[in-house]
Amino acid sequence: MELDSYKCPLIGNHLVEAGAGTGKTYNIQILFMRMLLQGVPITEILVVTFTELATAELRDRLRRILSETLNACIQFTIDGSLPEDNAQILPFFDSTACPEAIMENNAEEVLKNLKTAQQSFDDAPVSTIHGFCSRMLNENAFESGLRYGMKPRTDVSDLVFKAL
Repeated sequence: MELDSYKCPLIGNHLVEAGAGTGKTYNIQILFMRMLLQGVPITEILVVTFTELATAELRDRLRRILSETLNACIQFTIDGSLPEDNAQILPFFDSTACPEAIMENNAEEVLKNLKTAQQSFDDAPVSTIHGFCSRMLNENAFESGLRYGMKPRTDVSDLVFKAL
């Protein structure tokens, strides 16, 4: 099944799963931007991946698409023009291509939301699975029954040896 990330519903949870080089990161960027265009605060969009390397690349690409869309929105509000050389963000200005399209009647509000998102980008929950779990355990230390500030063990071979 092919995913049209510009048009698919954004209600609920989404899992993007596919082989290497199939466009997962590209689709995640589009879904991320659509949620920002809907006014969802950047701190409420959870993006989780497997490795530190993939997380760093994803964070960089999310920052880039946010910046490019923000710049295009600024240009659009000033003179109504769009950058013709960026096919990835042009659908964000076309209601037939993207339901959350930036139009003249909502451009100022979207611009405000995108500026806020850019300022808060470092607080965006983009992490590895284990990074997210560690964060949740620390933020909810009392509820989880764990001591605050505990770090996950990456090498448990000594415990396995004791158990054997």
